[in-house]
Formats: sequence, structure tokens, C-alpha cells
Amino acid sequence: MASLQDLYTVARKLTMEMRGGLEQLEGAEARGVIQSSTSLSRDMHNKLRDLQKVTQQIESGWRILVVQENGAKRDIWKRKVEQVVEDCDQFRISL
Repeated sequence: MASLQDLYTVARKLTMEMRGGLEQLEGAEARGVIQSSTSLSRDMHNKLRDLQKVTQQIESGWRILVVQENGAKRDIWKRKVEQVVEDCDQFRISL
């Protein structure tokens, strides 16, 4: 299993790709470019699925970290995990 930091890095990368892709998708739909928007929409759904998987792994890894780490590090990771979960939910709603 990948480390929590590695998973977080993957999640942040997917989050940035999702944000950019959603902006492109909105632009393509506004211009009426159906072929491009369909392909981009499919790609965004695939990325969302990947992000959801990574988010689940992060949440599981964080539960283990809670037991092992000190309070300060635990609080930092709690915020990171919450942010990833919120981003994932927001993208799910947007799509």
C-alpha cells in the first residue's frame, strides 16, 4: 500500500486535473462543441472515479495514522483528508 503522503499527492494532482478539466468542459459546452464535451466529460468521470478510490484509501490510511501519530500531526492530516473528501464530493456534484 502506498504511503499516506503519496496518496495525498496523487489526490491533489487529480484535483488539479479535475478543476482544469471542468473549466474546459464548461467552455466546450458554452461553445456548443458536443464531440469535445462528450469526450472530456467521459475523461472527467474516469478521473472522478480514480479520485474517489484514492480518497477512500486516504481515509483508511488516516484512521491508522490517528493511532500512531502525535496530536499536531494528526490534526494536520485530518484537515488534509477533509479537504480531499470535500473536493471529491464537490466534483461528484458538479458532474
